[in-house]
Amino acid sequence: MYNLEKLKKSFDFYLKNKSDLLKNKDYYGKFIVIRGEEIVGSFSSEDEAIKVMQEQGIEMGDYIVQVVLENDGTESNFVSNVYV
Repeated sequence: MYNLEKLKKSFDFYLKNKSDLLKNKDYYGKFIVIRGEEIVGSFSSEDEAIKVMQEQGIEMGDYIVQVVLENDGTESNFVSNVYV
């Protein structure tokens, strides 16, 4: 079973630090692994990140994998052609 509080803490850490991460050439455009409030790796793909974590014996649900991009899906914008 996943520890939702731990996952939320990791995601909140990402959101809080997103602007700094976007400026970091080691993270921009990469998939980072976050455990709690720590970045434990930066990878070229989500699959690579998960594979490395599994090889290290770190279970799914103990970390998040997040792509570092301006348009990373953490914000939503809606456009409508309906006039009110």
